[in-house]
Amino acid sequence: MKQTITEKILWTIFELAKFTDDYYFAGPLSTWRLYDNFYRGGYGEIMRKIGWEKSRRDFAKFIDNLKRKGYIKIKIEKDKNAILLTPKGFDKILKISFKQISKKKRRDKKWIMIIWDIPENYKKTRERFRNGLKLLGYQQLQKSVWVCLYDVLKDTEKLIRFYGIESYVKIFLISEVEI
Repeated sequence: MKQTITEKILWTIFELAKFTDDYYFAGPLSTWRLYDNFYRGGYGEIMRKIGWEKSRRDFAKFIDNLKRKGYIKIKIEKDKNAILLTPKGFDKILKISFKQISKKKRRDKKWIMIIWDIPENYKKTRERFRNGLKLLGYQQLQKSVWVCLYDVLKDTEKLIRFYGIESYVKIFLISEVEI
């Protein structure tokens, strides 16, 4: 899968955060935090990982652009610079990870059916959830009833937990769907 430079940088920040003790994820739509002390030289580690061949100044401009687009924030926390993936940035990470999934049909030929009733005050979350389902290969059967023939149950559960909507969603395995 070919990634854009934005996707490469966001994915690299996410990957680096996974390998350090200095990050955390707390609850739905929170931010991942990656502290500068992990980089030991600012943006150098990210630049090396993605194979950045332009100047450091160009990279800093690109990081500023990611800030303006709302994918990241840069804060000083506990006397350290931190790159924070915002909810919008983490949504992008989620989309990148779902694009990398090889979708295989379920061996048992059963369909995964999702039904939900997410309240109106969670409208943005509902839209993001719906977009995630599309990336996983779901098809809309009715307004809030979606089905999928692919083996993406674990990824679906991860998506539901990420958005913190467990109490609004039901998952079923069914034998037959008429679309």
